[in-house]
Amino acid sequence: MTIQLSLSVNNLADFSIYEMASQPLRNNNKLPFVEILWDNWFHLQPDKLQYFLASFSDQIAFHVMWSRFLERDEDDFPTFLKILKYHVDEIKPIYISDHICRFTLGKIHSHHGFDFDYHDLETAIRRVDYYQNYLGRQLLLENFASMTPAGCRQIDFFDKLVQSTGCGVFFDISNARVAHNNDYANLAEWRDLLTNLKGLHCHVGGYRYDSKFDCYWDNHADNLSQDTLTDIKQFSSHLDIQTICYEREHKKNPEMMAQDLTLIQNIINEEYINE
Repeated sequence: MTIQLSLSVNNLADFSIYEMASQPLRNNNKLPFVEILWDNWFHLQPDKLQYFLASFSDQIAFHVMWSRFLERDEDDFPTFLKILKYHVDEIKPIYISDHICRFTLGKIHSHHGFDFDYHDLETAIRRVDYYQNYLGRQLLLENFASMTPAGCRQIDFFDKLVQSTGCGVFFDISNARVAHNNDYANLAEWRDLLTNLKGLHCHVGGYRYDSKFDCYWDNHADNLSQDTLTDIKQFSSHLDIQTICYEREHKKNPEMMAQDLTLIQNIINEEYINE
């Protein structure tokens, strides 16, 4: 089966950029699917949301960033899920993904995610079960671009969470590369965990090395690294990948985005020919 490649449309403001960037992927002027950062679209009625995205594709995927489902007060959790379920029931997205990370440091709220501590498995299982049961759908959870030693526990935590809840892994290939480069989560161990999972959905994006802090970080602003392109090739040949979605939230140059998408598509086509 050929891997379907598309991109994430983060918001309504930059449609022309996404339109231009996605030209190399279009077949009869359509993409196989389009992913949205759902947090930036939830205020729209489902029919209006579909109307805006119709120029991209009839197939929509939901990526959720700010549910904070591992930190949100239990009484408040259903409020978020009620809005999400309304869109899910009406639009029927091809997947729903969220994050295993935290957005608070003590009483400080951040606009950026941090490594989860990967200790409280029982609470995570309970929250994921509730999430999935409320939606009536499987939830995919994205691996984190670890920058702290907590990341060393990430793969084992994901393994136990998948086994306990039946959730899926939303595999971010470049996040895995960042964690690997930071010596916190080995790429080979991710491959071992994902080998038996069918129809994987994946993310890929840019990252950068920060000499000040001596670590790599996931910035969604740089072009794909050669290591990431090699990883895409390696994982595509060993795993059952259904989709790859390209993310770029900053420095959104359509020519550069199109170049990245073409490089990924060439890898996918080569893997398809070699099957």
